[in-house]
Amino acid sequence: MKPKLLACFAPALLAATFLIAADQSQLKLPDGYVIPPSSVSRNREYGVSAFNNTVNPIPDEINENKIVDLHTGEIVGIINGSSAMIHMNNEEILPARWSPDGSLLLWEVDGKWSPSTLTLLRIENSKVKWALDVLRTVQQAILVRTRKVAPQKYAVAKKENKGNGTAFPDGFTVNVRVEGDQERGGATENVEGRPISLPLKVHAELTSNPKEMEDWPKEAQLDSELDGVITPERQLNVTRFRLRETPFSKATSSSWLELTNPD
Repeated sequence: MKPKLLACFAPALLAATFLIAADQSQLKLPDGYVIPPSSVSRNREYGVSAFNNTVNPIPDEINENKIVDLHTGEIVGIINGSSAMIHMNNEEILPARWSPDGSLLLWEVDGKWSPSTLTLLRIENSKVKWALDVLRTVQQAILVRTRKVAPQKYAVAKKENKGNGTAFPDGFTVNVRVEGDQERGGATENVEGRPISLPLKVHAELTSNPKEMEDWPKEAQLDSELDGVITPERQLNVTRFRLRETPFSKATSSSWLELTNPD
């Protein structure tokens, strides 16, 4: 996959952000790839590879992020659709969230308005047994319900937002968060993500006007929210959905922090 974002980063700043372990040479990673400490599982069995563009020129093709057995160096599995690098503009690899026994991984790459990658993986016998694209699954769930409840407004808002690109399904901004996520913008160096287990709560916020533009057409203003649970069978059970009568205040920044105690 071609990287979306190019960035230059002073090598001196590397030490303050991602400390690269000196013994990673035994893992025989491709040139330029490292295991960020914040990606290592709680039991120190696994880590996730990422291209280190802070000290290496970015090649034409960037490999997808891979789960690596830290003892054998073997590839456990590929995180499909994710080719995040150590440093990116408007995107950030968040600390990987593992179950204590290393059998579950939540891989999240945050973006300006929402995650660009949010994938849950089950690992058994040092292999990926299954993967669930939590981002797309939850986005589709809130889109379907919003369109069903407010079809006319949905159509108008979709037309108004035409051209926003594939990252914005039907033109809407849909922010998806998972229970226990840390707020974007916090320090990620040497931070261990909060442990996860199933079932796992998720929360989504949809808006047609993320910038809260005052001159936005009233008939195109559409906002909704959804709560749900990812089950051990990797199904999404929706527990609450509602339209918002007024736009979210900073809907795509930190309001998701209320997830653990929804009203």
